[in-house]
Amino acid sequence: MSNTNNKRTLIDTLNFNGYTYDDYQDWCVEENIEAGDDNSMEYYEWLDDQTRQDYEDFIENIKYSKVCNTPCVVTGTIGRWNGDFEIIPKLFQNLHDAIKTCGENCNDIIVESENGVVYARCYHHDGHHSFEIRPLNDDGLDKFFLGEIYPEEELTETDFDKYPEYLF
Repeated sequence: MSNTNNKRTLIDTLNFNGYTYDDYQDWCVEENIEAGDDNSMEYYEWLDDQTRQDYEDFIENIKYSKVCNTPCVVTGTIGRWNGDFEIIPKLFQNLHDAIKTCGENCNDIIVESENGVVYARCYHHDGHHSFEIRPLNDDGLDKFFLGEIYPEEELTETDFDKYPEYLF
């Protein structure tokens, strides 16, 4: 049986998008400046600048993806100091707006894609949010508006398995 798992990390600001101290030293050489040590404020400011720029580029580049203008539905949980809370499924007109909205008011974000589903984990001072972003085809969009895919009652993981033909 072949492995159909094709999970990809698209952005990971929590882990500085994979940047290392060696990358910082290389950058300092290119810029002809003296590198701080691996615990210096300069190094951490550089990491922050790099990951912030990577995130801004990622958000901008989503606009050019082949599924950017595809409507999608976001489900998930909001993590707060007093617990995790399920969100009401929310429809977005495009992937760009969905991901950008999920990451608002958070310090760090990890966005991954697997089998057509985008997962966003967003971290902040009170905990983290976990979202699933599912692109919808025309049939799925119709079913969403009719309340047939995402009914008003609480959703479970198996609800998504019931309607695979409506997902992009």
